[in-house]
Amino acid sequence: MPFPTNSLQQVQKQTQQLVLAPQLRQSLKILQVQALDLRAAIQEELQSNPLLEELPMNTPSLEAEGAPDAPPSSNGDSDSTQDHKDRVDRDVEILNQLDDDWRDFYSQNNRNSDFSQDALKKRQHFFDSLVSETSLQEHLMGQADLADCTPGERKSI
Repeated sequence: MPFPTNSLQQVQKQTQQLVLAPQLRQSLKILQVQALDLRAAIQEELQSNPLLEELPMNTPSLEAEGAPDAPPSSNGDSDSTQDHKDRVDRDVEILNQLDDDWRDFYSQNNRNSDFSQDALKKRQHFFDSLVSETSLQEHLMGQADLADCTPGERKSI
């Protein structure tokens, strides 16, 4: 009576999966939310996650100013035109403040990267150690100088 033979086999299988990191999933979720519903989604996330907290913003938000109105029509309404000009001036002022903030940030970072005397010496040594490349003609003339040849042979080279 033959015994059933149990054999072991090794099978190699290759598959490809797309695995999204949790941070990427959250980013995609936020990108899918419409702009009007974004504030509600943020509030919902703040409610559900006790580790998150809302920090006060230094810049004015769109909610505080109200939704932006359409540009003034050309019906000659001076109040509407003045409101539009005021909003544009306020936006330009905010952009200028942001520009100043970024300039301050970069100037502070550049102050930290000042060269010390030792760093300047190392830099100068690096530039002094650079040599120019020799051309093929200079290389061959150097080899001819090393070779034992007469001046007549050297002129023919």
